[in-house]
Amino acid sequence: MDWLNTSLAAHSNIEDSERFDPHQALNAAERIGRWLPKSDDSKYNSALRTAGAAFEAIAKKADALTAISWLETLNTKYRAAKLTADVARVESSIRARADEAHQSMKRLSVDIDVPPSEMLAWLDELTAGSAELALSRIAVNLMTSETTLRGMVETAAAVAPLQAHIGIVIMGKGGTTAATIGSVKDDMPGRMINQSAMLIGAAAPFVHQALENAKTRWNIDADGLFAFLAQSPLFQAHTHAMLKHGIKAWFEEDTVKAIHILVPQVEAALREVLVSMGESVLRPSNEAGGLEVIGMGKVLRDETFAAKFDPTARHHLRTFYTHPKGINLRNKIAHGIAGEELLGRGIANWVSILFSWFASTGM
Repeated sequence: MDWLNTSLAAHSNIEDSERFDPHQALNAAERIGRWLPKSDDSKYNSALRTAGAAFEAIAKKADALTAISWLETLNTKYRAAKLTADVARVESSIRARADEAHQSMKRLSVDIDVPPSEMLAWLDELTAGSAELALSRIAVNLMTSETTLRGMVETAAAVAPLQAHIGIVIMGKGGTTAATIGSVKDDMPGRMINQSAMLIGAAAPFVHQALENAKTRWNIDADGLFAFLAQSPLFQAHTHAMLKHGIKAWFEEDTVKAIHILVPQVEAALREVLVSMGESVLRPSNEAGGLEVIGMGKVLRDETFAAKFDPTARHHLRTFYTHPKGINLRNKIAHGIAGEELLGRGIANWVSILFSWFASTGM
């Protein structure tokens, strides 16, 4: 124990340039914790705080991404030791570096060149028949099946094997890790969700072109789309007023308003789908003593829903709305962490076209 305490003191002293090493200090603190009786938490907590202070000190001198990585590791240790004040302090430090971390990331883009003649032919075929068929066909044709997604991930792994073994970290709005995606071998479902999210983003320009073509070809306006959706049993009468407001906002390009109004209506419609499958969408509320409705995530994970609903659409909806390894739109909106940059035309179009698909298929 004397040796471990000496090691902790030496490696946590930032003034000692030769021996300072916060990783070794943390290692010493954890070994001290293993040697102490389980009832003696105070000495371990003191050792952990000493090592933690070394990490917090050096993090101030590091670039934002490195600092956040170190602080998140430390935060996990503090949380496990139930040091709530230290957890709060470290989280505050992470939030303070979040903007710097986001700004240090590089955006990668790839140009896609589609000849106008091919685009026009595709749009003509996609929006043929009727307004209802056009809207349904757009949604179906721009979703990707799980089989195709798996094939894309496996092909990418064969071309870039090193990348297939490196995990992916999704950074949340406040700088902390929102989700981690493992290697292709260890986390194929996560890789498929991540691939699906990228394809949803890549498809946004095509969704927009298709919707604009369908609107012009079939003279679709806000009132007409609302009348079409209101016929569906998935949209109960008490939801119609909000549905109408949301559709109007979408047509007026007020995408932030449209998304905030329409996403809860998607959730309500999905509950109606589950009801139509003979399942309950209520659960006891221990706090209120009554019953409360289940959320979208539970609907999409329900075993009956998974067995009866279209698998491609279910995977798409999970990626788009509820999975932390995907776009996770519903939860980001519900928890107030969706930035304005997310709530643009591309996302609003996807929300609206999925409404139309529900109504046209009756699902």
